[in-house]
Amino acid sequence: MAKITLEQLDKLGLQAARSPLDKAVQEGRTQFAISFHAKQGKDDMIVYLTFHLLPDLKTIDLTHYEVLIKLPIVLAHGEIGGIDTAALEQKISEIDWSAPVQDTDSACAARLALAVQLYELEQAGQEGYSLSKKLQVKYFTGTPFAVSIAGDFRLKSLSKNYYPSQSFQNHFPSLKEAHSFMRHELKIKGWHLAELPAKKAGRSKKQKS
Repeated sequence: MAKITLEQLDKLGLQAARSPLDKAVQEGRTQFAISFHAKQGKDDMIVYLTFHLLPDLKTIDLTHYEVLIKLPIVLAHGEIGGIDTAALEQKISEIDWSAPVQDTDSACAARLALAVQLYELEQAGQEGYSLSKKLQVKYFTGTPFAVSIAGDFRLKSLSKNYYPSQSFQNHFPSLKEAHSFMRHELKIKGWHLAELPAKKAGRSKKQKS
């Protein structure tokens, strides 16, 4: 698709990719996929890149370049299946999901405990399932936790229901250019977030947050 040097990543606004790329080079890997969070203006973004490392170890062949804009996901909270979803989101929001996952530390145990609660919420009917998925997309997508625990490819696919995305096939824009293009497209086409399922009598008590 496009061949660039590792040094060119900074000029393209993709410097966050340097650390995992350098690590891959040190490990002798020649093909790898990475994701990271970035910011352009007021927008939080998630970037997915897939590369082949060429024999000179200084040039990469980009085979996949995709950007998501994290539009706000505002949820209607309540009690579902005995779970206070507002309290659950508050706990989730206090965790640094971008931190590396270490199986032995207490932070990982806390993350796993919250992930279990989200799984339990999924089992609490259609409303619980929908709310759990939205929380996972909102907090896990593109994080190390998604890669190692929550299922990065599953979340990436699911996130496209809530975040506009754009794959670039014929050229390799800078992150700033990609963001400008996507914002222009949103201005023209608009964007509609998926709605929560209709409330079923007797299943939950909702409150707006």
